Amino acid sequence: MDTLLLTSPGAGSASGSELDAARGVLAEDGAVETAETSSRESLDAALDRVADRRLVLAGGDGSLHELVKRLWRRGSLADVPVGLLPMGTGNDFARYLDLPLDAEGAARVVLTGRPRWLDLIRSDGGGGVVVNAVHLGQGAEAAERAGALKGRLGRLAYPVGAVASLFGPHGWHLHVNVDDEVIADGSHKLLMVAIGNGSSIGGGAPVFPDADAGDGALDVLVLGPVGSGGPGTGGQAFRLVRRARGRAVTITPSKGVEVEVNADGELGKLKARRSWWVEPSAWSVICP
Repeated sequence: MDTLLLTSPGAGSASGSELDAARGVLAEDGAVETAETSSRESLDAALDRVADRRLVLAGGDGSLHELVKRLWRRGSLADVPVGLLPMGTGNDFARYLDLPLDAEGAARVVLTGRPRWLDLIRSDGGGGVVVNAVHLGQGAEAAERAGALKGRLGRLAYPVGAVASLFGPHGWHLHVNVDDEVIADGSHKLLMVAIGNGSSIGGGAPVFPDADAGDGALDVLVLGPVGSGGPGTGGQAFRLVRRARGRAVTITPSKGVEVEVNADGELGKLKARRSWWVEPSAWSVICP
């Protein structure tokens, strides 16, 4: 079966030799066309040429997010199983799926694996879809700082950014609902709210260790500050406010509050009420 291989110049760990090795494996089963998708227009142009070929992406969570978003907006997300070569900085969703983190091994899975149906997180704001996780607050601030460090620090960008975020704002007043239940009423500051489909963020931090991206539910984590932390914590200690699971999550910042949002590495700001909900079995990835 022939393959259309999508590459992204922004993928964090991609190298020419890794990609060549993966391309060689895919070529064992047919012709391989490589398309660099450096813009939304070039991605759409490549997707116009998929036809009956296998679709494979070489990239990380951000590249996968953009591909899934484009397929969803084109109305073809459920029609095209995605092969994934994890060549990003964090590769959190690939880790969740137990894909090999070397491109050549992942290419072998593309040839021998089977499509696994997965849930999708939808949203009424931002990019509209989330593949792995969306988090607000200090986790998102860490990612914003990491983005500026990727070129110099590679995989170390996430932990360095996380440390830097500890010295930022000490929380946000947010109202959090999961389905019809109030998880946080906005009266106390929160440090982070995370909504997960996969199990980790930031290159392997197991925020949702029991996540199941095929169970038709979202995992939710809410963290708040308590007292003062020890050395190196920026004066903050953390406590788990609550874990929850449900089909829909709504977050409303208090008046005048603005908080960072990270959706699969896509950064933004939350200034008003926003909701996220699960679309069960909306797409598939070729898995072992």
